[in-house]
Amino acid sequence: MRIYYLHISNFRNINKLILDFKDGNWNPMDCIYFAGDMGVGKTSVLDAIYKVLSGGSSWGKEAIDGRCMDRGRMRWFNTTTAKDTGCKLAYLSQYSALVINEKWLQTVKHEHFVAIEAMAHALGWKTWAADCKRGRLTSGQQALMKMAVPIACAPEPLDVVLIDEPELHLRLSIQTHLMAQLRKLSPTTQFIVATNSEEILQMALSYERFILVNDGDQRANVGGDE
Repeated sequence: MRIYYLHISNFRNINKLILDFKDGNWNPMDCIYFAGDMGVGKTSVLDAIYKVLSGGSSWGKEAIDGRCMDRGRMRWFNTTTAKDTGCKLAYLSQYSALVINEKWLQTVKHEHFVAIEAMAHALGWKTWAADCKRGRLTSGQQALMKMAVPIACAPEPLDVVLIDEPELHLRLSIQTHLMAQLRKLSPTTQFIVATNSEEILQMALSYERFILVNDGDQRANVGGDE
């Protein structure tokens, strides 16, 4: 399942937002990046998507609906039918309770170990297994593992992964190649990211970048209704 259209209204600080996530071939995008100043609603968009795809219920006057492609079929989802989406979804957070140590390493399947190791080495972390075994990770290493592990170790490939500010605690050199390496862990997954990182945005395709602005901004109605 992949999202290719989203309509949000009256959700938190979002009055109305309509987004089209199709690429040049009219297929749902592999990656979607939200950028913009603080307070424009980047995290709110992720929360809205998570709300409907995880089966959250509607309240007040909010409305969240969209369309997805599921095994070649087009489907609707909204706040009243969310429980029926069947989406395999992960919302990754730096505040995850995941504990990385020797005990954890012993539970990791071989194919998952190999995938995470390849990602770590590609990002310049050659001693990742030894560091994890000792349980002495830097904040950046912990942040990286909290993103990689849920993706690589999922029982089935995830349909959609939401990540809020994946750049936190990471060196600029790692931010540059982060999303490419996460995508290698699950090539069929659609990644939806809210970020302030210029390094991450520079590596995104132009049509994958969505710059959010406040309602009063003169760009807010470009291509839309007055």
